[in-house]
Amino acid sequence: MIDPEARLLREMKIENMKAEQEYLRVLRNSHLQWMNGADDLEVRALHADIVDLINQLEARFGTVLEALQAQIDKN
Repeated sequence: MIDPEARLLREMKIENMKAEQEYLRVLRNSHLQWMNGADDLEVRALHADIVDLINQLEARFGTVLEALQAQIDKN
């Protein structure tokens, strides 16, 4: 059984990570817009790389969030 303080800490961490994940979505959308508006192919490629990295990071956030939630649900 998880103590109430540890549970609260995990719940706060989940909420924080959800907010950060939302920021990542905003950041990804910005880079998509900049990519589509760029005339220079090199700049477009850089924005595309950044979008890919953000997608990878967001997927990992999802994995961590699922694990944290599973720990809370288990207890």
